[in-house]
Order: sequence, then structure tokens, then C-alpha cells
Amino acid sequence: MLINPRSPESFWSFRWALRELLPDKRAINPPLGLATLAALTPVDWEISIFDENIEPLPTDPKADIVGIGGMAVQFPRQRELLHYYREKGYHVVIGGSYASLSPSTYEGLADTLIVGEAELVWPEFCRDFEHGLPGKQYCQPDPVDLRHTPTPRFDLLNLSAYTTASLQFSRGCPYLCEFCDIPVLFGRKPRTKTLAQIHNELEALRPTGIHDVFFVDDNLIGYRPRAKALLEFLAEYQRSHDYPFSFGTEVSVNLATDPELLGRLRAAGFRWVFLGIETPDMASLAEAGKKQNLRGNLLDAVRVFYRNGIDVFSGFIVGFDHDTVETFERQYRFIEASGIQVAMLGLLTAVPRTPLYERLQRDRRLRLDVQPGDNTGGQTNVVPLRMSYDEMAAGYAALCARLTTHRAIATRIRNKLRYYRESPVPRQRDGQASRSVLRRLITRGISKGGLGCVASFLWSLWGVRPSLWSLACQDWAAGFSIREYTQRYIQNPPLEERMFTERYISRLARKLRNPITKGCFKIDLEPFRKPVRLRMVIEQKCGTLDLKAALATLDHLLRGFRTLTLVLVLKELPTGCNLYLRQWIDRLGHYSDRVTVEWEEALIHGIDSSRVAVTTRTSG
Repeated sequence: MLINPRSPESFWSFRWALRELLPDKRAINPPLGLATLAALTPVDWEISIFDENIEPLPTDPKADIVGIGGMAVQFPRQRELLHYYREKGYHVVIGGSYASLSPSTYEGLADTLIVGEAELVWPEFCRDFEHGLPGKQYCQPDPVDLRHTPTPRFDLLNLSAYTTASLQFSRGCPYLCEFCDIPVLFGRKPRTKTLAQIHNELEALRPTGIHDVFFVDDNLIGYRPRAKALLEFLAEYQRSHDYPFSFGTEVSVNLATDPELLGRLRAAGFRWVFLGIETPDMASLAEAGKKQNLRGNLLDAVRVFYRNGIDVFSGFIVGFDHDTVETFERQYRFIEASGIQVAMLGLLTAVPRTPLYERLQRDRRLRLDVQPGDNTGGQTNVVPLRMSYDEMAAGYAALCARLTTHRAIATRIRNKLRYYRESPVPRQRDGQASRSVLRRLITRGISKGGLGCVASFLWSLWGVRPSLWSLACQDWAAGFSIREYTQRYIQNPPLEERMFTERYISRLARKLRNPITKGCFKIDLEPFRKPVRLRMVIEQKCGTLDLKAALATLDHLLRGFRTLTLVLVLKELPTGCNLYLRQWIDRLGHYSDRVTVEWEEALIHGIDSSRVAVTTRTSG
């Protein structure tokens, strides 16, 4: 059994869009790595993949091996699952990018550790396990030949639960950006699959009916001759099959200076690219070793993509050694002028084994109390040089807030569509589904934002060709998602909302005065935490009527205060309340990461951990 642990909410979760616009979808991307690992497993083995982001995990699976993957942001959940399944007697294997970057972190947590790419070492582990001699660690020191990588087991994934499918053509990047872990993980010499392999993978995906495909390559054009061959093949494949797919990928910004390659990208049906722009500050780019961004005007480069009918997502970073408190204003002006809606703004973070990590470790500028992982959560393990840590954190939060106002979202849409030209490449559309999404966007997003939001929405479409309205609506959906994430995890909650929340909690405490006095509940509010957290301990002596009253009130509270998160702590399930409590907790799945349930391991059964975050505590 292979597991992708539940990921905490992040910039890339787009939880608002999934919840409000696409209720039949549970996540953005499926775990391609686990599907590839399944294809590397002996054919006579029974194998299953569980993604905790879309489905609950079996607590007592019929399996001999439990393999757990994941990235740094998933480490807390990885650790819980490793402990749980290992205590159950399963042979537990850990792998993935973070295990490869920081294997010492997993010491004593798993029976077997996979370090590096899996194409050679995973079959070796499987052979050893069959012979009853599994090793403690398998390490792949050198890059593997991707020409022998099998077609991922897409049949083991519930692709209908995702908005996008994933493919990979290449690994490795020729550039050496100081903060990036890709050269450490995959090397600087890009390696590619054959066109026949990509053909087989597309053929495996085409019958599934999924249309949006993300090439997860860290730089699809890292080896340009093979990238050109791939794009030519994809264009012909699309023409031959009536354009079944729309593609997206990551490329370096200097693609804008290669009209031929950019034209091939457009002809192949690529609708968006992610660019690592990082910063408009040339000194910071030079410091980071981002030489490919120093040639030419970055703003002009973005507009070249727009004129080719290709949307731009991008990553931006603050916290470089050359950055000061004035950097935030420069970043804001550039992002606004660029029209980039999906602008992932993060704090510079030092990932283990990268040149940046090693330099800051030598300079004693690493914060050891911060786990490297998600750099969009408002904290980092880097101590800045030209401003204080508090100044950097406050400037970052303020910049994120400015970028997610309704007016800022609308302004970037207008600045994008001013240059945007539609791609001549056809695409598959479901008219009825599109109309449903538009209706939900207006009723659940635009109208709920108030008159100012409605005015901004109308202004964003004023004078725009109707053929581009769908792109504008996509940007609004992304804007609402990023806005909600920012308000919940990055901004300080507004004072008036904190006051109202505290007042409402006081009413809750008065309403539950008798059961609190009897020791059924304990309530604690942390109003200055990001996000605001209400912690409620439910004791075993709690009765059904007390529980119903409390849970109904909490449901109302979560609906009314968007920055509030709830932690339910259960030492034991209240007598006679088991079924009711489980049903109610399942209903809380609507609030996703805003709800965490803490309880003893013995109580884990029956809860859908893909809908609410489940944290287990060891007894005593």
C-alpha cells in the first residue's frame, strides 16, 4: 500500500475554488511519483495507492508493506503515519523529496528509507523483501536513465477527483540558483524520456476523459533540442486526436527570447507556464545566481507569453541579502504591471543541501526553530541581512494583503488582457460545466464580496473581448482562493473580527456554562494566533444533548468567522455519542483545514482524514 499523506493548506491548494466552484473535485494534482513507483513494483504483487487528500486511509490494510511519500510540508503527517503503521506491525518504507534531501530527519521513524530516485533502488528493495532481507536504507547516488522509466499506473489513481493529471518528460535543470534544490535532487544535466514513452502515457490518460495535463518538469526547456522534438510530437498528437489535452508546465523566463520554441509550445496546446521570476531587483537576481533572468526586460518577457496566448503563473521571493523594506513596494509594482494573477509570493527559505543552506549555516543565519517547507506561510528559517526578521514578516504580510484586494485582482486582469491574444489551438470545453462554474463564481464569490467586489468584477471585464471573459473568470477564481489563504494564514486577523470572535466565544461559554462546570468541556481561544484558533476539549462524561448544543454552535461560529480554526480534542469518545460525533465531524469537512481533530490512536477508526485534519496522540 502506497500513501500520499494529507498536505496542509497552502498557496497551491486553491481550496476556495475546489470547495465553491468544483465540488466534485478534491485536489489539484494526483501523486505521480507513487503511480510511477507502483509501475516499478513486481507485476505479481498486489498494490494500491491512497491519497489522503481525496480519500480516507485504511487503518488495518491487508498489506505487508506501507510505503509513504511526500514533501517537506507533509512531514508532520508523515511522522504520524509512520508511527501508526509501524506500531501496527507493517513494514514501513519512507521516500520522496524530503527524505532524499534530509534523510537524517527520518532516523528511527521507518523500517526502510529510500534516498534519491527510485527507478533502480525500489526494485532492489522489492527483491530483498521477497527474500526476507529488506535493508534499512537504499540510496541512489547517481542520476538514473529515464528511458527505462515505465508508464505510471494511472489506473490506480482516482483521476476524476483531481482537476489535472500529471506527466513528466525530464528531470534536472542546467541552472544553479542558490536557493533551489532541483540540481541537488536531479542534477544539472537534464535527462529525458523518449517520445514513445510520452506517447504511451498520453494514450493511458486519453480514455480517462481528463483534459488538463501538467508536465511537472522543473524546466521543460532545460535541454532545448529534445524539448523541440517533444513539442513537435505533441502538436502532431493533438492534431491527430482532435486536441484532447490542454497542457501547462514550468520553463525558464528566457524562453521569451526564442520565438521558434515558443511557437512550438503554443502549437502543442500549452495554455500556461510557471516562470521563476523571483524579483525585479537585478542585484538580488545576481546574488541568487539567477543569471537567466538578467538578460532582457522581465516585464516584456511576460507580455511575450501573453501575446502568444499563454498565461503566466510565477514565483516571487523576498528576503534576499540585497532586499530592504523598500523591496516590497517594488515587488508590488512589478506584479501589478505584469498582470500575473497566480503570483506565488514567498519568503526566501533555505532547503537542506542547497548552496544557500550551506552558506547561511556557515554564517550562522539559520533559524533552527523553523522547519523548511512551505515558504508561503509567513515564516522562514532565513535571518535577513538588511532588515529585521519582524520587518520582513510584516512587509510580507502587508504585500500579500495588498495583492489580494478585489481592486488589485481586477487591475491585474486588465493589465494582462491588454496584451493577451487567444491561442489558435482548439481546446476541449464542457459548456454546461463552464456555465455552472460561472454561476457559482458570481453567487458564491462576486456577490458575497459586496458592492466593491461587484464593481471591481465589472470593471475587469469592461472593454474586454468576450472571448477572454473565461480567462478573466479563471483569474477571479484564483484570486478568491489566494485571498482566502492569505487572510487565514498570513494576515493578522482584523481587530474587529478578533473582538467579535472573542465576544461570540464568551456567549458560547455562557451557553455551555453547566456542562463546562460539570467538566464536560474546556474552551480556550487564541485570538492573536494566525489563524485565530479555538481549542475545545470534549471529555468522556459529556452527554449527547450537551454535545449537540456545542457542535451546532461551533458550526455557526465557523461559518461566521473566516479566520477561525477549530481544534477538537477528544480524550475518549463520549458514551452513546460515537455515531453522532463521527457524522458531525464528517460534516466539518466543508471547512477542510480549519478543523483538526486530536485524539488517541485507538479512536482513529471511522473518521475521513481526507476531509478534516486528524492528529493522533499517544496515550499517557
